[in-house]
Amino acid sequence: MKRRFLQELKEALKGNVSEPVLAESISYYDGYFNDEIKKGKSEQQVYDDLGPARIIAKTIIDTKGSAASGTYYDEGTEGQYYSSSYDKTYGYDDEETRKGWHINIDQNTGHTSLAFGRLDFSTVLGKIVIALCVLAVLVVVGMIIYLGVKVLLYVVLPIAVIILIINVFISIFGNRS
Repeated sequence: MKRRFLQELKEALKGNVSEPVLAESISYYDGYFNDEIKKGKSEQQVYDDLGPARIIAKTIIDTKGSAASGTYYDEGTEGQYYSSSYDKTYGYDDEETRKGWHINIDQNTGHTSLAFGRLDFSTVLGKIVIALCVLAVLVVVGMIIYLGVKVLLYVVLPIAVIILIINVFISIFGNRS
């Protein structure tokens, strides 16, 4: 069953994804089969749990290979997640190593949240950081508006009044010739 699954996956991916994505995907699912068999499952059980290889291949193709990364939730082992060498290759073997922007997926509920490094923006701390960033932007915009009004009142308006007064004097006293 393992060979059949891997062959179906390879055939479905070949020509639709890059060679590195194809190799990593095959390696990922080969490792997954091996780990599940070590846990006591039969090849048939693992094959049945995964479902059709063509569906997995379509997901990988649709996401340009990123579907093969991340973690796989094994419903048979409550609260445990499967992680492969594919994940470690790209630096996603656990929460501690994640860097930059990424999406966290709650494997139990399927909810997603935006995160930067270890900071998840759906947490209280994340919401506080968002609020502080919004406040900082508002303060900067407010300061720009405030300075704009100051420049308008103390520089532009007096110059405009002086120019107006000069034009009035020229029009009154300039026609006497």
